Amino acid sequence: MYERNRRSPVSGQPPAKTIPHIMKAPKRIRRPSRLIKQASAAKQTDSLVSHASALRHFGYLGADVDVLKTKDRSAAAALDEAAHEFQRTWGLRKFGLDSLGELIDSRMCGVPDRMTSGLHIEAYGSPGGRWSRGNLTFRVNAMGCNLPPATVNSIITNAFKLWQAAAPFFTFRSNGGPSDIEIRFGGNQLDNRFGSAGGVAASGAYPEAGRLNFDSAETWTPNLLLSVALHEIGHVLGLSHSNSRNSLMYPYDLSITVIDNETIDAIRALYGWQPQRKIPGVGSSDGPSLAVAGYQNFSGGFYDLYMAWKGVSGDSGIYWSQFTGSGWLPQEQIQGVGSSHGPCLTQYNTSAGGVPSTGLFMAWKGVSGDSGIYYSRRQYSNWDPQRPVNGVGTSARPALAEFNGKMYMAWKGVSSDQGIYWSAFDGSNWQAQQNIRGVGTSSGPALLAVGNRLYMFWKGIDGDSHIYYNWIDNGVGAIWQPQQSVAYVNVNVSGNTLVNVGTSAGPGVASRGNAVAMSWKGVYGDSGIWFSPFQNDEWGGQINVASVGTSSGPALANLNDRLYMAWKGIPGDSGLYYSWLG
Repeated sequence: MYERNRRSPVSGQPPAKTIPHIMKAPKRIRRPSRLIKQASAAKQTDSLVSHASALRHFGYLGADVDVLKTKDRSAAAALDEAAHEFQRTWGLRKFGLDSLGELIDSRMCGVPDRMTSGLHIEAYGSPGGRWSRGNLTFRVNAMGCNLPPATVNSIITNAFKLWQAAAPFFTFRSNGGPSDIEIRFGGNQLDNRFGSAGGVAASGAYPEAGRLNFDSAETWTPNLLLSVALHEIGHVLGLSHSNSRNSLMYPYDLSITVIDNETIDAIRALYGWQPQRKIPGVGSSDGPSLAVAGYQNFSGGFYDLYMAWKGVSGDSGIYWSQFTGSGWLPQEQIQGVGSSHGPCLTQYNTSAGGVPSTGLFMAWKGVSGDSGIYYSRRQYSNWDPQRPVNGVGTSARPALAEFNGKMYMAWKGVSSDQGIYWSAFDGSNWQAQQNIRGVGTSSGPALLAVGNRLYMFWKGIDGDSHIYYNWIDNGVGAIWQPQQSVAYVNVNVSGNTLVNVGTSAGPGVASRGNAVAMSWKGVYGDSGIWFSPFQNDEWGGQINVASVGTSSGPALANLNDRLYMAWKGIPGDSGLYYSWLG
């Protein structure tokens, strides 16, 4: 919802990140509320009540907190914590009743930043819902707007066209009768905050309510109407706020009349995954692995997507296939190798004579009863004979990634050893294994090189469904950093707490430019597949990939800036499926 005051909260100062690198829950404030004391001294109790109401609406203060109970220490603590969090989120460092009021008054949009429970997309904004279909109609009733009806219809239609271009899932059509999305202008009969100068100017309801209302008391200009319409349609489609000043979904007006890249990424993450496709004639008892390999010459790059997997139950063979762009080639078995778990596939540098090229590098655990780790390479048409990694063992799938000129591998220990170990390969030999202190897993980890960091991601030990990550950089003497959890902020009546995402299997990861994309299966009992982006040390919230499911961890790979995902079916379904985001 937009308010008519167009000021930015703090000119020239970027807002604080919603999720810092590791965010701890705010400390409880046990002293009397500073805001209550300031309001009492200045005889501004009405302002305090108004500010508290705004903090409740934006999702920072619980509905049961009575700020007029001045001797209630818990209420005082909750009020101050809510105000501090609201001001930190949007970049205001000065704390006080007046500065809080200025920030609230300058707010463009009244849609809450947060829900009162659940996981939230903090980089993109909390998702408010999802349309189950993409073919939507809209109807514009321009009565009450100061602009000519034809102008209003043209501007609103153009806004929907821009969203349709950003999210191909949708097709919007103007309709003269009852429609999926109803757009109206009016006063407090539409919204009790409409009808007076300085109030809320527009409101958009989350899916699938299909309501978009504008305040007829506003003096609308074409640019203002387009900017507000674009923002509110974002809410109508399910997006909430971003903490980036360059985003259309930032809740303070920057008069943005285009859909920026971050917002495009957000809407496509919600609606961009294509319907799943089953790969005919193949099956597995574990998740597959994906990798991209190829070469580049003066006319461009020629890269292909590859997949490797273990056979169905009772078949320990390892198979592989190549994606043609429209489907997968018939599977081929890699002779003389076998595994009780899915293999790991990655690319490695094979450049020679100034021609950039990459081949395939694969590692896997041995067959049942064999905890050894083996590897093979494919540069041209054939896989090399398998070779053992001497002196190591695992009970799960290992992980691979090329980084800083070497191939790195990480793996879980054998049987009941839930430690994580790693080694590096110089092209001829693997260095002695090293244990990463203080971490553990019940499943195989994942590795990914992005920029000057090598990241590792893993599920926790038995009984711990959280997902963790750390990294090592390319500096001399670099060491693995302490583990961090993939977590989001949960807002409740007592303040903010961290909520960790969960899984019962190892995650899959891929790079998207300088960002990380991660996918994973849900916790035990949840066969859904979830997706989240990670960039600038900040996680976006988890997004469910609609209408798919798995019994093991999915795989990700990026081919020509398109993100592909592959996975085994749900329990009882050994089929392999794939989709892509774009």
